[in-house]
Amino acid sequence: MPTGNPKISIYAIAGHEAQFLDRFITAFRPFCDELVICLAQGGKPDDGTRKIAEKAGVKIVEYKNAPAAQSWPHVDNFAAARNTALNACTGDYAVWADCDDLPDKDLKNAFKRAVEAFEQNPKLGIYAGVYEVLNAKLRPIRERMVRRIGNTWSGRWHFAVHEALMPNNGLESVGEQAVWVEHHPGGYKQNSADRNLRILQAQLSEAGKYAYYYQQELFLGNRRAESEPWSHVAAVWPNQEATLAYEAACNQATATADRNVRIGLYQKAHQMNPGRREAIYYLAREEASVGAWLQAYHLLKSAMVQPDPGVKVWNAQRTVYDFECIDLYLAACKAVGDTAEAEKIEN
Repeated sequence: MPTGNPKISIYAIAGHEAQFLDRFITAFRPFCDELVICLAQGGKPDDGTRKIAEKAGVKIVEYKNAPAAQSWPHVDNFAAARNTALNACTGDYAVWADCDDLPDKDLKNAFKRAVEAFEQNPKLGIYAGVYEVLNAKLRPIRERMVRRIGNTWSGRWHFAVHEALMPNNGLESVGEQAVWVEHHPGGYKQNSADRNLRILQAQLSEAGKYAYYYQQELFLGNRRAESEPWSHVAAVWPNQEATLAYEAACNQATATADRNVRIGLYQKAHQMNPGRREAIYYLAREEASVGAWLQAYHLLKSAMVQPDPGVKVWNAQRTVYDFECIDLYLAACKAVGDTAEAEKIEN
């Protein structure tokens, strides 16, 4: 751990910040030994931000969007961009700020207090201070400083949007009520919501399928209490593949303890795909389990007219189509006295 006069790096990501960058560099430079600017501009042409950074002589690195987001007019992953900036820092400690921020006049003393806390506590990964957001009249405590541990940092950024600086495993965060940084955006950023929604949509693009496979693993592992809420998520996920939503809905019903609720969920699953047998069979099984054979008989008669999808539906429950439905139908026929149908099945 460095003592005496540790090197402080301040880093920021810059999209199209020509309006603020010169002010930012001028304001923060007296408080650090190194300024790192990570250009994260997506596919939108530079507005002069790079030239300002080059003229100021700060360290410049660049974050490139993933191929699917190369045309976006903004960064596609804030955490990845901030980590790119953090990785470029060479100081003993690194502190982040945004290009439309300004330092509190007492920031140097705040740094001294933080460094002292790091030196006294080997488990300390992040030191936080107050972020005065003047336009919104908010004063949240935000994680600010990390320390170097060997070739890595004691904290990393997480989440593509609404990103968070979090300590590494086994380390902790502490903070103070003193203001470190003030936010001076110069007005409402009307495009921020559209940007954030685009990033979130991309992050969630595969979430429905992941929810399906997650609930399936839990369900097949007989961890039904855990699978039930995830089956619901997978079943109702917007634009979910129909056959995945149907199976997830059936799984949710099967995992539900209350019989009346379970029956209602099977009915909803059947409404999602009336041409499948599984939900009808499960409803019939419920009726048969309480001796309601006439109701089971009518349900199974309806199920048997639904065609076997064969290989067209990869996740069709083969046991239902191959023998479970017909076996229960045979039992129902015998229970209600439909001997002709029973003989036909047996022959």
